[in-house]
Amino acid sequence: MVHGFESVIVPGIPQTADYARAAFMRYAELQRSPRDTEEAVRARMQRQELLHDPHKRFAILIGETALRSLICAPSVLAVQLDRLSRLIGMETIELGVIPMAAAPLRIPPTGGFWIHVRDLRRLPRRRRAPDAPVG
Repeated sequence: MVHGFESVIVPGIPQTADYARAAFMRYAELQRSPRDTEEAVRARMQRQELLHDPHKRFAILIGETALRSLICAPSVLAVQLDRLSRLIGMETIELGVIPMAAAPLRIPPTGGFWIHVRDLRRLPRRRRAPDAPVG
């Protein structure tokens, strides 16, 4: 199982090629890094094959901001949103959106994280101190 959260950009694994290309180009400009965009897009598209592997599972949360941010042309974002809507109902993916109005935030989200779990039974159990209240 792979758990992921992205607050400000559509996560890589369900990105369309054009959305990924726009994101890679924006970050390359910002960080003044090498422009190996096409190679990165190809790798990202190849990685999407994992979404169709019946032995893999993905649980992805996306901040609503990511679905509205124009890091690409509006037409590219429209195709990306259509792609996300087509993922709904797939056996291998659970997709959730956190609305902007879900709750007041103490600090703004600044990025995402991914947790890869091979076997949930092997996760360390959180231990409670003997005098800690339950609940």
